[in-house]
Amino acid sequence: MSKPYTAVRLLSIVLASAAGGHWGCSFTTINAAPAPNTALNDGASAQSALGSREKIADGGDFKVTYAPAKKLAEIAEAVNEMKAFSDLIPDLNGNFALAEDLPIVFKECDGRANASYDPKERKITICYEFIQYLANGFSKVYEKDQDGGEALVNAMTFFFFHELGHALFHIDGILVGARQEDAADEFATFLMIRLGDDGELAALHAAVAFSRIIGLTDSLDSATLGDEHPLGKQRAFDVICWVYGKDPEDRQMRAAAKAAGLPESRLDRCGEEYQSMNKRWDKLLEPHLKQEASTTPE
Repeated sequence: MSKPYTAVRLLSIVLASAAGGHWGCSFTTINAAPAPNTALNDGASAQSALGSREKIADGGDFKVTYAPAKKLAEIAEAVNEMKAFSDLIPDLNGNFALAEDLPIVFKECDGRANASYDPKERKITICYEFIQYLANGFSKVYEKDQDGGEALVNAMTFFFFHELGHALFHIDGILVGARQEDAADEFATFLMIRLGDDGELAALHAAVAFSRIIGLTDSLDSATLGDEHPLGKQRAFDVICWVYGKDPEDRQMRAAAKAAGLPESRLDRCGEEYQSMNKRWDKLLEPHLKQEASTTPE
């Protein structure tokens, strides 16, 4: 079976499962979970990165388009038909204030497997080749097409939010302070966790992608170590830690995180890491949410 059809096969499983309903994550407003009474140590860099608390004037919308493809036409058709990303747009527009329109384009990229935000063109591009690349990887990780299809859409949702983070940092001027790639992973994980159990699963499928697919090409040469992206397995451990940190009393999740390779010393800090991240992003995003959206518990 040729590589493009691996992605089509997994996406077709998703389409069959989603017939008559919605596949993947969805949300209406961003609601915070009540924070336990634990000490929070954000650090000086996080405190200095909170930026202005003035509300951003809403002057634009998220707009997604699916460009036709030649070599990967079946993938393009399947992604368009699935509508998982299109279904997120009304909720995103209902939550976030944008200074200007943000185009999100799914397209063929001349063989480049990538997802990116271009600050010059001020748009997000998600390549069909990147979907194909992840689909090929998940087909080797999971024996059942159903499991691989679910992991593919979930991981793609995470990467969708990762690039959304880059765009918001630039267009809306969110001052993250830290490394942009780390901040975008944090932003995506923060939103995934806010989406509940489905979102947490999506984040963990992204961790699988980082560890078992993207991380397979990691090396310790200068080009890799000098890249703006952390190593794939480092990113996987971060996401696992943050998801576990939401409920550090969950013994089953702790055991799974430990089995994935997270050391006890890191596991013991995950609760504090999550609470620090949760508080930081609540403050960072508050000026960028529309008046009707909320980050506080109801």
